[in-house]
Amino acid sequence: KELCPTGFVECVHGMSEGITCKQACDGKCCVSGDSTDAFDRACNDFNGKVCKDNVSCTGDGSCSGAVIGTVINGCIGEDSCNKARGIGLIYNGCSCEGDEFNSCEACRYSPEFESNAYIQEIVNSCQGREACNYIGSVGSMKDSCLGAEACYFLAYAH
Repeated sequence: KELCPTGFVECVHGMSEGITCKQACDGKCCVSGDSTDAFDRACNDFNGKVCKDNVSCTGDGSCSGAVIGTVINGCIGEDSCNKARGIGLIYNGCSCEGDEFNSCEACRYSPEFESNAYIQEIVNSCQGREACNYIGSVGSMKDSCLGAEACYFLAYAH
């Protein structure tokens, strides 16, 4: 709770207590444009907890189709964390902060899309356009992978 004093929205397949996660966030998370295309909406089909911190899962397609235990100050930018599956915690990571509404794609399809890969936590890491895309099982990531395309395909098994 101390890392997210404003509270969390718990999402299951993009829904929270009968409404969309975006609606439950009330403008404090899961923020995206007004596209009618489900793939462009933040938190569409998202599973996990997102902090109502005014920045988490911000940008078209951010956190869509993702399975992330907890997001705090993370997944900031268009398509950030899109289809990221198997991450325990993202704290201050997977972002293109300051450039949220241009193609970001930080942590997209990570860990390896449709595999059994798992990342315990991403802390102060994966910051920059396409940083940490398509990474495999790497355990914990702290203070690393900073800059455009940093750690792209890291530990990728294909």
